[in-house]
Amino acid sequence: MKHERKRPGLLLSLLTIVGIIVILLVGSKNSVPTVILMLINMILLMALCVWGLHIPYKEVELDLLGGLREAIIAPLILICSGLLIASWIQCGTVPMLIYYGLGWMNVKWILVASFLLCAVLCSCIGTSWGTAGTVGIACVSVGVSMGVPLEMMVGAVLSGAIFGDKLSPLSDTTILASSTSEINIFSHVRAMATTAIPTLVLCCVGYYLLGLRYVNLEMNTALIEQVRTALAENFNFSVVLLIPMVLIITLSLCKIPALPTLLTAAFSGSLLAMLVQGDSPSAIFTAMNKGCVFSTGVEMVDTMLSKGGVTSMMSTVATVMVALALGGLLKSGGFLEPIVHFLTDRVRTDCGLILVTILSGLILTSLVPTFTVVMVLMGGMFRDKYDERKIHRSMLSRSMEDATTIVLPFVPWNASCIYYMGLFGLTTMSFAPYTFFCWGNLIISVLCTCCGLFVRKVRTPEEMLPGAD
Repeated sequence: MKHERKRPGLLLSLLTIVGIIVILLVGSKNSVPTVILMLINMILLMALCVWGLHIPYKEVELDLLGGLREAIIAPLILICSGLLIASWIQCGTVPMLIYYGLGWMNVKWILVASFLLCAVLCSCIGTSWGTAGTVGIACVSVGVSMGVPLEMMVGAVLSGAIFGDKLSPLSDTTILASSTSEINIFSHVRAMATTAIPTLVLCCVGYYLLGLRYVNLEMNTALIEQVRTALAENFNFSVVLLIPMVLIITLSLCKIPALPTLLTAAFSGSLLAMLVQGDSPSAIFTAMNKGCVFSTGVEMVDTMLSKGGVTSMMSTVATVMVALALGGLLKSGGFLEPIVHFLTDRVRTDCGLILVTILSGLILTSLVPTFTVVMVLMGGMFRDKYDERKIHRSMLSRSMEDATTIVLPFVPWNASCIYYMGLFGLTTMSFAPYTFFCWGNLIISVLCTCCGLFVRKVRTPEEMLPGAD
């Protein structure tokens, strides 16, 4: 007997979302890999669609593939990011940034320098975890050895790392936010910059004023010199190593798509690794595939530089692909529409819609331990509403990042918070008040929205097309 296809109501939609969240929370607490939890959710949702809503299995498969097809560029960009990180380390671009960055630190500027160094490095490599676990550890070690409180140093390092993670076109959060909003990644980055750059300036002022309290402390230069000596002995530094950075910035400003931009910057680094560092093509391509591995004799430096590669991205790629498939099923199955209507039918202004987006993201981020799920859900929930009000989708992607990337360190049960606290040996969230960029950017974003500043509207029909700038 053929049953008529049903559409879920508000109650079933809410129960479905809550069920997904509960499975993620319980599984995460028991150390179950995120990709496995996502697959469990996908299987259960497929069963609900087939037997509960009477959707033919062939249509369910098409819905899953539709979610992947809409944002298939995201996993490809992540793979290219792995290539880029490895080639930039191998050629010496990243080591040179660390070398000269550590060279101009002093007690008065230690917090500002740590913040900016992590911001620049993370903008280049696109990973806040990698930045915090490499140059972040070096900065914190130097600051603490000088007498600056641990929580202040951690706050400055995380602020810089999350700034870079938020704006880098290589970051998985940036890639996913733009992909699920179906806009050009560089349009998304430019939208975020309108609120992130002013926050960066205010953070520099704040960290400078905070650093003045420790101006009379003696600087322990031994640790800095040990790291810089190891870097200088293992790499040849030259101004030409900035070429990959110049390339990626220039191509981004010229609005070249992300994929060719990343590949060009990655292979330019490979060429420099041969010309400047004297590496063989075999060593370079092995590093781009499996990641860089160094043995300098200084453990901290080895940890800093042993990063990147295609294989390092495979776990993230798998999680993103399953999340996108799950999002496609939630959207096509009609689970998001009742929730969106309930939230947005009470909104009468552009400002209200953006604030509802941010609030929804904050609630989901507080409940769901995986940002990929939050972004996929929000992209599916709000895209059409932004189109209806002719608000550019870059405002959606910006709001999604404002409600996820910058608040993850403040959610005690989130993997990011757990990682950062373990990384720096913290037992409480005492660093939170000093993570100026995180809460500062959220406040500035809300204030700008309420005042109608930096709210971009759609001017032409082409701007509403998937992947538009």
